[in-house]
Amino acid sequence: RVDGRVRRRAALMLVHLSLLSLLVPTPPQARVRAGGVGAAAPRDTAVGKYVIGLNQYSHDAGCALLSLDGSVAVVVPKERVSRVKCDGGGVASAVEAALSHAGASVSDLALVVANNHHFRVSEFEEALPWRVGLGLQPADSLDPLNLLPGVPKLELSHHLAHAWSVVASAPFAEGLIVIMDGMGEAADAAAQADADADDAYTHDARVPADAEFGFEQVPATLSPHLRYREAESAYMLRREAISGAPRLTRVFKRWVAHRSPPELYNHGFESMESLGALYSRVSSHIFADWNACGKVMGLAPWADAWGRAEAEATRGASTSAPGDAQKVSLSDGRSTPPPATRSPGSRAGGALPPLTYGRLDGTGGDALRLNWDQMRDLPDPGGWRRLPPYSQRHMDHPASADQQARLRHARLAARVQVDLEEQVLAFLSRLKVRTRAVSLGFAGGVALNSVLNGRISRELGFASFYVPPWPGDEGIALGCAAFALHVASTQASNTAVDTLAGGDAAPLASTELQGDTSRQVSGQVLGQLSEQASKQSSDQDLGQASVGSSLVMAVLGSMQSLCPPSFPLASCTSGPYLGGDITASEVEAAIEELDSWVQIVPPSSLTGDETDDQATGAAAVQGRRADGLAARGSSKRPTKGRARRARAEKGESSAGRLAPPPVFPQGSSQGSQADAAAHSVVRALVAALVAGEVVGICRGRSEVGPRALGHRSILADPRRAEMHTRANVIKQRELFRPLAPAVLAEQASAWFDSVDEDASPYMSITAFVRGEVAAQIPAVTHVDGSARLQTVDERRFPFFHAVLSAFFALTGVPVLMNTSFNLANVPIVETAADAARCFLDADPDLSLLLLGNTLLRRMTLPTPLPQDAIPTQQAAIVSRTVADATGEASSVELLVDDRWLPLSTPFALAVLEACDGSATVGEIADEIAALQAEAEAEAAAAAAAEEAA
Repeated sequence: RVDGRVRRRAALMLVHLSLLSLLVPTPPQARVRAGGVGAAAPRDTAVGKYVIGLNQYSHDAGCALLSLDGSVAVVVPKERVSRVKCDGGGVASAVEAALSHAGASVSDLALVVANNHHFRVSEFEEALPWRVGLGLQPADSLDPLNLLPGVPKLELSHHLAHAWSVVASAPFAEGLIVIMDGMGEAADAAAQADADADDAYTHDARVPADAEFGFEQVPATLSPHLRYREAESAYMLRREAISGAPRLTRVFKRWVAHRSPPELYNHGFESMESLGALYSRVSSHIFADWNACGKVMGLAPWADAWGRAEAEATRGASTSAPGDAQKVSLSDGRSTPPPATRSPGSRAGGALPPLTYGRLDGTGGDALRLNWDQMRDLPDPGGWRRLPPYSQRHMDHPASADQQARLRHARLAARVQVDLEEQVLAFLSRLKVRTRAVSLGFAGGVALNSVLNGRISRELGFASFYVPPWPGDEGIALGCAAFALHVASTQASNTAVDTLAGGDAAPLASTELQGDTSRQVSGQVLGQLSEQASKQSSDQDLGQASVGSSLVMAVLGSMQSLCPPSFPLASCTSGPYLGGDITASEVEAAIEELDSWVQIVPPSSLTGDETDDQATGAAAVQGRRADGLAARGSSKRPTKGRARRARAEKGESSAGRLAPPPVFPQGSSQGSQADAAAHSVVRALVAALVAGEVVGICRGRSEVGPRALGHRSILADPRRAEMHTRANVIKQRELFRPLAPAVLAEQASAWFDSVDEDASPYMSITAFVRGEVAAQIPAVTHVDGSARLQTVDERRFPFFHAVLSAFFALTGVPVLMNTSFNLANVPIVETAADAARCFLDADPDLSLLLLGNTLLRRMTLPTPLPQDAIPTQQAAIVSRTVADATGEASSVELLVDDRWLPLSTPFALAVLEACDGSATVGEIADEIAALQAEAEAEAAAAAAAEEAA
């Protein structure tokens, strides 16, 4: 079978390469504008119904699909399809899923906009046949659904894509949009595009400077001998009063130079001087993972707690020092710390000098610079992975070598967190004064830092502070799609800058800025690098260049009849639920596939009310399952084609999958069976939560972004302190990491400081739990008394609001623990099958699953085998050992049904290998016990030798 698959893949690759080699060569510009490598001759200019945005060939790849009339929005992160966390590369699978969800095909696409991040997409795709032939890129890069040949294609720079992801759903008509991440667009790529008159690519130099507030660039002049990338950017958003059409203008940009070759690990960005790159460097230093910044943020507050414990141990005190009366405990809950620990300056404890100096915007000539000497001298890079997992017992031995190492890492995390907050708050404060902005939208990887966001929300006085559900690169595809929709909604006869950037046409390199002349900057973006750009100084010339090809122009011209007169985006992207939906047939198929492992739970078993079973149809489902599924025996997972046919037979269209499921409205009558079912499910869920169960939910359309917001969540009772440890064990996470509360929006201010009803609908900010109620929700109160909360209102989150309201009515606490439905290093579940498998893979303490409107439990398994039983493998075992970057074994995995599943211990593999039909259970147990004792003895001897040395 393996040889056959290899031969078939090779044959497919040869077919792809042969077909591509037969294409009539066309100029590079024509190929780019016609849709990339493999583009056929220009198709008929009859316009499609949708635009599409792509984030390709980088981490967090994905696809976003928007209809021209604003009625449909679908976002599919590639990781949700591939089940590989932060998956990158080509996006054929994501495009296929998005088209399927919308009931569309490639022929329905009018325009594609791709993000340019690490390199120009068009140039990269031109070289794909050669790179695939050499094995440098996977063969699926040539998939037509990745390249989309024949569809007009534009490119958008990275920070502009982030900005448009805010525009897609920002609740204000005018305000600042600030982008901060590790690295953005390359300055020379934009300059080269201008030099080549390549107008299929939109970058910052084609966005006009703000006429009222001017444009500032740091450094003012870019050296022609260095390569630069975007670090931080600021734009002004203004929407037209009648149409609502957005217009962006440039306000600020800081460029950072490459300090190392881009061919190095992660493009060398951790040696750059952006704030996001600095934070990622610390993440790599502690956790050996540049993308573990959330762990860094969660670790930072432990610096004070562990530092106090160390100080007490040093003094030989058995009780807390004055003012530190409350002891930190992982197993017994969280308590509000002494007020002094709430000061951001105290969190680093003065243990480390600052990692940054100067000012981000270079005010007063004091430009931001990093403390590279200190960072190079930091000890033990990647050391956290060499430490044993943290637990409460380590708190009881603060002087141990392991705990001292944890404290050292926590102090570094606290230092970079404090530096980030101080730099960003100072910059935004000055920018607010300069622009007189009352609203702020924030995106880029730095905007995932909820502790920073909490301080912005509390301290800077913006009337509206908005972080979208997708602030990181998971929102890039939607930003590109929003830009595509803007292009499609704009008259094709407009000038290029007006069409592409949403502003008035302006010279690309002019140094004369309208407005206050004191804000004029001598060096415009790329002005010193692109001589060609400086010659393009007339609106007419830019208008002639427009979007770069006659095909695109013709398509845009025909789009006008399909686009509404106003910008149609805000209505279809106003909430986080833009992912795929699950249908009743998919729920049934998931249950059928795992028939031997799950059982349907009647709601009455939790509520005690048999009418709940009638509402959900649980009794009928159980009967059908007993009569039908069991009779058919085990079955394979249905193919996509079979699943679609099944939906058609049940009257479920593909497009219908995007409709939200009915929800029982709070306070209304049970007027329909669907509403009654939702009501019964809510009652059953809350009964299980109050009883101390941990519950998984997979229902309705999935959330887009890294936060679970009630549709793909794991919920628990926050009043039980042990829930913090239980949930982290279920998810296979480190025990030092906090878990988040979801609170009824109308009750938020009573439970959290400085929080209003709409402060954090997408779990974007961290606030402090009010001291008088902290003891009631210990499981979601972090060691410093803070919590990253979600404010849940009825309009955006009807089902989740109903669950919280019912829990509040029973307990008097309007808060639930809410964490994403996934295990460590695995994406959030997307489909019903994903949820069922994750449920079974998790620790059994995750005891209940809501799949659609069906409640499931694990099947009760047999009692332990008798000692004299002889277990035998049903099939050959295929296993592998996964090593880290140093070659040390990090996990053992087993191949099951084409999936690699991690084993809990290496001994689990030894057990399976011993089940060869020759030994009894008792004999195998004795053998494993001997192996474990031998391993423990070797570890003890090694530790003793190390201590002696």
